[in-house]
Amino acid sequence: MAANVHEQLVSLAQSALSPGEEVLGAVRVDYNGTVQPTATNVGSGLGSLGDVNGPPEADALVAFPSAQQMGLVLTGGRILVWSLGFSRKPKAYLGEVPLSAVAEVHAGEVRFGPLMRLVMKSGASVDLEVPHKEDGKDEFIDHLHFLVGSGTDSRRSTLTGEVEASGGAGVDAVPDDGEAGAPGT
Repeated sequence: MAANVHEQLVSLAQSALSPGEEVLGAVRVDYNGTVQPTATNVGSGLGSLGDVNGPPEADALVAFPSAQQMGLVLTGGRILVWSLGFSRKPKAYLGEVPLSAVAEVHAGEVRFGPLMRLVMKSGASVDLEVPHKEDGKDEFIDHLHFLVGSGTDSRRSTLTGEVEASGGAGVDAVPDDGEAGAPGT
């Protein structure tokens, strides 16, 4: 990423940070779509009002903001999201996603660069493509994966060129929708 765009994202994030909150990384991404949760995961209509489980958890209601091109800023507790203009510079603040609303992070590598799939607690899966030559992309994904604490990482190691042991499946970027659940499901 051009240093000035990275600096712009970090600078924009400064005003939104809580005392003691720090920026851990910033990347540009291309939005590659969201797969919404299946109807079996979501109560519908008035019939769901009587659910014995009570109201849904607040994190299960969080939606990931989206634009064709976005800038993401990662802190220890959330992802701040900006849309990017034609020049790939920050255009408008779209919102934030608390990391507590992200159930899993799956990372993989394809020809154009890393691909991240964020599985939200709502059941939605958000696919984000990171440009191949994006500065700080690996650190961003590593921090995000560590903070969320669940998911897979099948990116190729930048040092050895081999698939990391934690991810397993070669160049396949992320699990298919049917494999996005918890391990062993």
